[in-house]
Amino acid sequence: MQEREKMRGQMLDKSAEQQQPGREPRGRMGMGRMGMMGRMQRRQGGMGPMGGVGMCPMCGRMMGMGAGQEEGPYRGKGPAKRTDEQIKSGVEEALTADSWLDASGIQVNVQNGIVTLSGTVDSRESKRRAEDFADQVSGVRDVQNNLQIAGL
Repeated sequence: MQEREKMRGQMLDKSAEQQQPGREPRGRMGMGRMGMMGRMQRRQGGMGPMGGVGMCPMCGRMMGMGAGQEEGPYRGKGPAKRTDEQIKSGVEEALTADSWLDASGIQVNVQNGIVTLSGTVDSRESKRRAEDFADQVSGVRDVQNNLQIAGL
């Protein structure tokens, strides 16, 4: 047992000597972050509980086969319901955050998850863009677009 501990100490000393200045020191047995994740996946038979996707214990990022895949169709579907006030706030934030849309003339009303947009915008593209952004907010069931195009 003492011999194993002595060997482990020597291995750690070697990895510290090989470490480049300014880089983060490596963990136990000279493994970097990916080494830790690889070891965890090997322990689980190569596949985590989510089909090869897991969280890195060191940095908290998604790792594995599905980390870069697009989202599934069920995001936001669950027992939690957003109130009309929360939906209204989310739609207003989404419209305001878009740098290609002047949302200063848009009013937002929400009733039972149905968003009504009213007011004026400067083009058909802006009208469609506002509707698309409102529709992407979590909790929105439908969007009634009553926006008018200024000058028409």
